[in-house]
Parts: sequence; structure tokens; C-alpha cells
Amino acid sequence: MPVVLFVALREGVTLDGALIKTICANTTPRHVLAKVTQVSDIPRIISGDIVERVVHGEVVKKH
Repeated sequence: MPVVLFVALREGVTLDGALIKTICANTTPRHVLAKVTQVSDIPRIISGDIVERVVHGEVVKKH
């Protein structure tokens, strides 16, 4: 199953090819990233934990 990573970056930082390679180099073999996408904010539940969801159906192309 492809893994999609949503990242919220600090102000002034952009998601470019070099940063994506750095991120991918720091993942485990079990978590091979199919796509890295920049978002403005990461949703959280009431306790402050990050919302994690499994999304099915769409095939995501690997970088």
C-alpha cells in the first residue's frame, strides 16, 4: 500500500526535490513513501494528537 506523507513546513521553507530526498532517506524500509505533499496545517484531534487515516482507492505515483 502506498504511503502518502503530508508535511507542514516552517515559514520560508519550501518542499523541493532535495528536501523530499532527505525525507525519504530517513524513513524505514517498511514505510516507503509514494508521495510527499506540503500542507498549510496538520489536523489534530481534541487531545492534540495528529489525525492519521488510511485512505483507499487512489493509486499514488512514486517520485
